[in-house]
Amino acid sequence: MKNEEGALQANGLTEQNSIATINNNTSSIQNSFVVNSDNNISNMEEDNINSENYNMYDIDFDNLNIKKKNIIEMNDIIKNFTPTKKNKYTGFFKDKMLIQIVAEAFCPYVIDEELTPTLYKMSKSGFVCNNFYMPELAQSTTGGEFVSIFGLVPTIMNNMNSMLQSSLNYLPFTLAHKFNKIGYKSFAYHPTYDYYDRNLTHPALGFEFKAKNNGLPNVNSKSKTIFFDSIMAEITVDDYIKPYKEKGQKFYSYYMTYSGHGPYNDNNPRSLMHYNKIDKKYPDLSKPVKYYLASQLELEYMVSYIVDKLKENNMLDDVVFCISADHYPYVLAKENDKFYKELSKKDDTEYDASRFESTLILWSNDMKETIYIDEPVSSIDIPPTLLNLFGFKYDSRFFAGRDIFSDNYDDYYVSNNMPMVMIHRGDIKKISFITNAGYYDAYKNVFHKKENVEVEEDYLTKMKNLCRLKFDLSRDIIFNDYFKYFKKFFDK
Repeated sequence: MKNEEGALQANGLTEQNSIATINNNTSSIQNSFVVNSDNNISNMEEDNINSENYNMYDIDFDNLNIKKKNIIEMNDIIKNFTPTKKNKYTGFFKDKMLIQIVAEAFCPYVIDEELTPTLYKMSKSGFVCNNFYMPELAQSTTGGEFVSIFGLVPTIMNNMNSMLQSSLNYLPFTLAHKFNKIGYKSFAYHPTYDYYDRNLTHPALGFEFKAKNNGLPNVNSKSKTIFFDSIMAEITVDDYIKPYKEKGQKFYSYYMTYSGHGPYNDNNPRSLMHYNKIDKKYPDLSKPVKYYLASQLELEYMVSYIVDKLKENNMLDDVVFCISADHYPYVLAKENDKFYKELSKKDDTEYDASRFESTLILWSNDMKETIYIDEPVSSIDIPPTLLNLFGFKYDSRFFAGRDIFSDNYDDYYVSNNMPMVMIHRGDIKKISFITNAGYYDAYKNVFHKKENVEVEEDYLTKMKNLCRLKFDLSRDIIFNDYFKYFKKFFDK
């Protein structure tokens, strides 16, 4: 299958073994999920871990009357996970509205104080993650969307990817369903309607999904096409601004942008439109790099347009922006890796963690101070973090990502709720990771441990097993429609 850039789709995880086949591998770290008797989070019973103080539902896993062996085995693992603890940022954005943008091929090197002043301001204030990554875990754009919506690893079984499979499932933890349940209206926008089967997936996620010729016109009043992000914003903002202004109808609006797509040459109208601006400021850059940066200016114009409209209607303080990439601009690298190195000024490859360094914008205009997060964070952490910030009840044990503000972990020990970034390049046996203790390069089999950091015995082995477990659980949660077994809890 080809993606919307016309490039071959990245390999997904295709192993079809059930969670039972990896129980032997994970048994050595089961105790570490409840961490250790020396820790405050060591014993769930002693610590009285419950939904009042932790992001979890009070589920009695042992009395669910489930007969399916693989579901019982999944329960035996997940019930021993330590949930993330509620914290001072729980409900920080409660009652606000959300605009979430997954930006096509966005990367940190796009942001420029002069050329992208709105993105620059947002990236330097609000919540700032100093070690944020957008690993290309699998499946290109649809995989990037899946990670940012589910907080799970995208996988493939029987030629079905996780996102499409999810359209058949009960999905209690998507933000759209959560917002809808409290009376918000949730919209999703993208120029193409059925590419990646969005016409099936996005309504199932809880969105009213609009695309070209399916709720949205192809052009605006000046005959400019919706495939420009700024035009998509112009055509759609009244969907959610007017109902709020007139009737107080709150909203969650989700955009998957388009303008950042390759190819990065003079055949790309989004690149051509703004090429001269980039050429004027960076005359010495290679042409493909200039074309790439020119295409990304549309994201700036899109966001600044929305911000201006919110300001005009005295709504800006009521809205949170969350902006992240779907993947790094691999089309630029595929044309010639030297072009991406020229852009990033890093001599790396797709097997190095630095290739996936990215930017998360998590911003609200009325925040009084900038909050910095130094722990390693990736896009898989976005959904549980947003659920916590907006004060929704959810169960953190059902995510591969974590609420980035939760602090009930110890860097010395391996645990399911520790800060970590996983980097995967197609080989399930080689998952690199970054933790507060250091960086493990799976392809060189080298652990770059930070100075003056002590870790538990068998730390590397346990971390490798934990990474594999997160991948396998992500697959089995989606392909077993796992959440439906807890519907009586989640529907309360």
